[in-house]
Amino acid sequence: MMVLLLGSVKIGLISMIPNVLPVVMTLGFMQMTGIPLDLFTMIVGAIIIGLSVDDIVHFFHNFSRFRHEGLSVEESVKQTMLVTGRAMVATTIILSLVFYVYIFAILSNLIHFGILTGIAIIIALLSDILLAPALLSLITKDKTKA
Repeated sequence: MMVLLLGSVKIGLISMIPNVLPVVMTLGFMQMTGIPLDLFTMIVGAIIIGLSVDDIVHFFHNFSRFRHEGLSVEESVKQTMLVTGRAMVATTIILSLVFYVYIFAILSNLIHFGILTGIAIIIALLSDILLAPALLSLITKDKTKA
């Protein structure tokens, strides 16, 4: 689906790295802290992939738009961060705080769900604003430098 949405096989496949990384890191955190894999913690993966894919589609689409306007790779990343990055940060702050409310639950599986989802949302943001621009810079060449 990412290949179809972004219109490029190369960019579509590369975009999956920042989407999967938060899930892998959350599973690693679960292993380190001894949080069991149950129904609530499995749902975290689906939620995070959905949020991360949404952010990546917006990020890559705006990057592509700025590149088609003739901006350099570096300038396209900067403009994309100004436009899309602000919305991604605001969404992450709000959503992570909402899920951290589950920390006050009585059931341990709800507490784990809230902690893991909040952490995974923050990891997804970091992946989207640090890893995605780096990957775009590596796979996209400036026309003037060719």
